[in-house]
Amino acid sequence: MFSCNGSSVENNDNPVNNSTNSEVSSALPVYTYEIVKEYKHDKDAFTQGLVFHNGFLYEGTGGKKGDEFDSSLRKVEIETGKVLQKFDLSDDYFGEGIAILNDKIYQLTWQEGVAF
Repeated sequence: MFSCNGSSVENNDNPVNNSTNSEVSSALPVYTYEIVKEYKHDKDAFTQGLVFHNGFLYEGTGGKKGDEFDSSLRKVEIETGKVLQKFDLSDDYFGEGIAILNDKIYQLTWQEGVAF
């Protein structure tokens, strides 16, 4: 049994249910996409976090000592792919996702349990 917000859902692992697969499939939304523009990007950046904010891309990259990539936090000009600012993390940290809150950028690390 799973519980979420005070309500319960039974999970009997029973493949038989009251609706057919086609009924379930038709109830799910189907999304499509269209590529409208492409931008340059540093092929040596192992992107882990990406935020578009005030006309710039902010990118958190991951990599550690011995990896082919390095961990960093970057401010990137979207039209050219030019890195305007870059902060390299110590080789002891593998950079992960980023978030912006109150004009501060936060970057998580993978296994180190540290946020910057």
